[in-house]
Amino acid sequence: MPEAARRRAARRVVADDAGGDRPLWCAASTHEGEEEIAAEAHRIAQKGTHRLLLILAPRHPERGPAIRDMLAAKGFAVRLRSEAGCPDEDCDVYVADTLGEMGLWYRLAPVSFVGGSLARIGGHNPYEPAALGSAILHGPHVHNFADIYARLDAAAAALKVEDAAGLGETVAELMQPSRSAPMAFAAWELSSSGADVTDKAIALILEHLPDPAA
Repeated sequence: MPEAARRRAARRVVADDAGGDRPLWCAASTHEGEEEIAAEAHRIAQKGTHRLLLILAPRHPERGPAIRDMLAAKGFAVRLRSEAGCPDEDCDVYVADTLGEMGLWYRLAPVSFVGGSLARIGGHNPYEPAALGSAILHGPHVHNFADIYARLDAAAAALKVEDAAGLGETVAELMQPSRSAPMAFAAWELSSSGADVTDKAIALILEHLPDPAA
């Protein structure tokens, strides 16, 4: 399937029942504690972006119901992907608690926060969002992929955030395509360059090895 067709199919997941083409961002591979940070950041970003939707894809999908309950207690309208629901017009957060669909969310989101980086996990592989056209945000704890993140940051393909306020403000800023599109292109260019092929392969292998801290 051509890339444009993949993106259209992906967008229908969240757009058809949502009443149109909603602005959205993704918090991917999040760990305990990072969902609360993403929720606070989303509330900040919502102030400047009407109908903004957060796709929250936890690292461990079985945590979906607990995450939904936590978010609902904070006043967010939440839907779970595992319950075959699509976000309606009132939905604030779509919890993508399923396996094997991360590529879909990265294709859909112009901006993605890659988790395990505000929690002291060491970060997760940024190559997939880079290759699929999403501008990348990450926290300070990326030692598992330090070299890759350093190159993304240096190429203006990714931005480091320190807390919920920084994440929310940066998401709000990057909702402007003129800001996110150059980052996404720089990330794609770096991820597809021949010099990074070996690093990409190693990163993908490491990402799928058992991780006691994950």
